[in-house]
Amino acid sequence: MYLDHLRELDELFEHRGDATVLVCLAHGIAVADGRPLHFREMVRTIVEQSRGYVPEGKISRVLRHLQRSGFVAGHDEDTRHPSYSLTPLGHQKAGLLVFILEILENRDNQQPPEPDEPPPDPDEPR
Repeated sequence: MYLDHLRELDELFEHRGDATVLVCLAHGIAVADGRPLHFREMVRTIVEQSRGYVPEGKISRVLRHLQRSGFVAGHDEDTRHPSYSLTPLGHQKAGLLVFILEILENRDNQQPPEPDEPPPDPDEPR
């Protein structure tokens, strides 16, 4: 077993919402050509990417946690419209999450293997 990787996954998923905010922030920054995102832009990206409503208060709490953990950097936080970007550690974690998501997506999109022989007909006597 890859215990170091399991510990890393445990850390990634320790707080609910961290993965969503990290991946969506990475996606939004990529779409914005590397520019940090304002809070409203990030909320819009999270709603679009997760295809669901996420309360702004929850996003704010997750952002504060990710900042304390060193994954997200805040810019112009003393202004009315602060913006946020990923730190190098945040980029690393978001990249790992995207990798996991791509593996899961590929797994879900695979066709089931063809059976070697057809299943038995339940009406046919044995």
